[in-house]
Amino acid sequence: MRRNAFAGMLSLSLVVSSLHGATPEEEAKKITWSISGEARLRPEWRDDADLDNQADDDLRQGFMRLRLGLSVQIRDTFRLFAQGQDSRVAGEETSTTSNEKNFDLHQGYLEFKPVKECHLTLTAGRQELKYGDERMIGAFGWDNVGRSFDGQRLRHGRVATERAAQRHDERLYQHELDEVITMNT
Repeated sequence: MRRNAFAGMLSLSLVVSSLHGATPEEEAKKITWSISGEARLRPEWRDDADLDNQADDDLRQGFMRLRLGLSVQIRDTFRLFAQGQDSRVAGEETSTTSNEKNFDLHQGYLEFKPVKECHLTLTAGRQELKYGDERMIGAFGWDNVGRSFDGQRLRHGRVATERAAQRHDERLYQHELDEVITMNT
């Protein structure tokens, strides 16, 4: 009886390990962590911004933005990213003991890539979105706080289409250059 139970447990463990395809040691190797950070200090000085020489309106400010991020990649399928942000203007706090709530979650999302070959990616959570020249939908990296959006994004073949667009631009530029050379000769 014990022998049959042992054989059953052994065969079950072999089936489970073949379904997962890796031992726990190999699974641990497929999880990678990375830490990112950004520190930005930006002084600004505006002298006579309203163009009125009579008014004493020199404006000097110091902006600070700190971001700290953590990315966890699980196999090639999942990526979890969280990024906190502390943004403040020096001298604008009411006191040194006040709680201005300057720290916030800038980005926090889960990225899912079901099959590597199809270039399909689903991203859900708070994330930076950058479209076009970022006038309507953009991250505003130049701003002290920046923007992020809550939502889901489904992408297909972004890297492949960027490469194709770059090749198209290069061919178009080469074609225009060839026309200029033939016109000048």
